[in-house]
Amino acid sequence: MTLPDVPAQGERSQGSAPLTRNLPFLGYLAARAQSQIGSSITATATPLIAATWMGASATQMGLLVAVPFVSRVAGRLLAAVLVERSRSRVTALAAIEVTSGLCVVAVTLLAVSHDLSIPGLIALVSIIAGLSGAFGSFSAPVVLDLVDPGRLTKANGAMAGVAHLSTIAGPGIFGLLLQFLAMPLVLVVDALSYFVSALLTLPLRRRALPRTQARVPDRGLRGFRHVFRGDIRVYMAGAALICLINGAVIALLPLYATRDLGLSADAYAVILATGAAGGLIGSATASFWETKLGRNRAAFVAGALATGATGFLVFADKGLSGALGCGAYELVGSVGGSVFVVLMMSAIPVSVPSDAVARSMAVGALVLELGTAIGAAAGGVMGTAAGLRSTVELCLYVAATVLLAVALRGGLSAVRSRS
Repeated sequence: MTLPDVPAQGERSQGSAPLTRNLPFLGYLAARAQSQIGSSITATATPLIAATWMGASATQMGLLVAVPFVSRVAGRLLAAVLVERSRSRVTALAAIEVTSGLCVVAVTLLAVSHDLSIPGLIALVSIIAGLSGAFGSFSAPVVLDLVDPGRLTKANGAMAGVAHLSTIAGPGIFGLLLQFLAMPLVLVVDALSYFVSALLTLPLRRRALPRTQARVPDRGLRGFRHVFRGDIRVYMAGAALICLINGAVIALLPLYATRDLGLSADAYAVILATGAAGGLIGSATASFWETKLGRNRAAFVAGALATGATGFLVFADKGLSGALGCGAYELVGSVGGSVFVVLMMSAIPVSVPSDAVARSMAVGALVLELGTAIGAAAGGVMGTAAGLRSTVELCLYVAATVLLAVALRGGLSAVRSRS
């Protein structure tokens, strides 16, 4: 039987300090911020390099999206098994960042020298994606080492906010850099961001709290099963529903907005920026929701907003109504979805054994990714068979039915407990 590590008094006070005075966490957040902005630049540039610089076909573009997705999932799950056996997580994070930077450098050099092939690009991007998944698994316990559990929601909200900011800043910086650099050379910025992130991460080896160190993890698959037990499985079911519905809508939204609602491409691009702003708002306010409503109630309200926002699309029509409907869907849905994800990821570490945190977090992220992917595939099939508007309406009806069932069950449970 392993006992939890007890941090020294000085370490405890540092971890429980407000995030604005928690220097180790702020250093880690700064490392993630600049690294994610660089990654956002690469995520914008890579498809364009394949399409314009290398003349990729539609099939090759599909593989450029699908293969890295599989690699990221595999990297996350494999690292989740290794991380709880590791005594040098911070060093592993720095090594992952350096390796990712070297892969980006390789893409840049091969592209500039015209030696980069489509299979080579897919392979390198897949390696980077796998390393990104591994980084996510190693990152979860490190954040627990840096932040007291009582401040975990705020910490996760700050990290999610940084991720949303990167999706806003990255494409803009990419467009600015293209004014001065050839497209492949823009990737150098991402490579440098990985190396800087590694340098900013390494000092945390002396500052991380040892609360989650030296655990003996469950053997086999047991460490992955904890998120499907107890109260946390409700979050997993909610995450699956939200991602399935929104995955279906997101897959059809470009066609629905431009064909059924008559929006221009420029207007649609502005609406997508509205969604990024909604994600930032949700991440920044998740802790406030939890404080005012309680975690479970806040999660239900956030899930209702994330799925119910589809109604704005159902009742929209061409012209201004369509623009406002799409904008409201992106803004409200992103706020609700971001709040739900932050609350879910904050609930996992305190709901599962300490020797299964990394694997449980990996499963949580996997539910989000697979749910979106399956929803997008199903949405594409239904959109072709039944039409775009009919599919969007079906998504709203499913969401309303599930939310009503959950609300009724909660009401009945409350009545029984009082009686």
